[in-house]
Amino acid sequence: MIDEAARKSRFVDSFDAPSRNASKFDTKPTRVRVVLPAFNEQDALEKLIERVVQSLGETPWEFDILVVDDGSTDRTVNIARRMQEFYPVRLVCHEVNQGLGAAITTCLTRGIEGLDDDDILVAMDADNTHPPQLISRMVPMIREGYDIVIASRFQPGGRVVGLAKHREWLSVAARIMMQTVVPIRGCRDYTCGYRAYRVGLVRDALLRFDGKLTRETGFACMADLLLTLNSLGAVIGEVPLLLRYDFKRGASKMKIFQTIERTIRMAMRHRFGRTED
Repeated sequence: MIDEAARKSRFVDSFDAPSRNASKFDTKPTRVRVVLPAFNEQDALEKLIERVVQSLGETPWEFDILVVDDGSTDRTVNIARRMQEFYPVRLVCHEVNQGLGAAITTCLTRGIEGLDDDDILVAMDADNTHPPQLISRMVPMIREGYDIVIASRFQPGGRVVGLAKHREWLSVAARIMMQTVVPIRGCRDYTCGYRAYRVGLVRDALLRFDGKLTRETGFACMADLLLTLNSLGAVIGEVPLLLRYDFKRGASKMKIFQTIERTIRMAMRHRFGRTED
């Protein structure tokens, strides 16, 4: 837990505030918004929010958290609402489950509200497998000039703990396929949902693509989103990720073979410009 007075002094309620137009002589602290697409994460969400607040509370940045609930049927919404009483948390709810693609789109469209182009969105999985401490390495890279920074399992120093071997091999095979069919400079991990985005890039992309940044509803949406943003000339970098899959409670929501099929079809669409679904 961080000191309550310190927490209140650090949090700026920027969801309803207009975007600032600072002159070149003005200085302002970096604002970081962590966006969490959540579906039935009652066992992980509270701990993750506490870890995010503790980690960002040790930085000089203003920050807040946006939880996008995608039609959960457990206590996820109740937990998020309870956390609002203690932490800088906002909640947006889908009435019914629409899939990860819709949830991450809502995270981005609602996430940029009240932020300036130089502010930063950080998207994380809500299952508590991503270490929030890594944000302190990702944000400076955005400030240095990167548009997207990916927490990558495939950078030197990256590692996955607690994932079945066949799932690890499938992840490696997917990486090789994506790098071969649709290579992106600076990117090895196309599918990890732990990323930092420069707000200006997201805002430009939403305008350019009329709010439709991915055509995928399932887990293939993360690679689809990345390829869409890359088409705008985004500068992309990575930091090594220690993915603690052993921290995950409950079964995976990924339908493996369906995700593989959709990812291959999506990659071919980007590579060859196919329009069929």
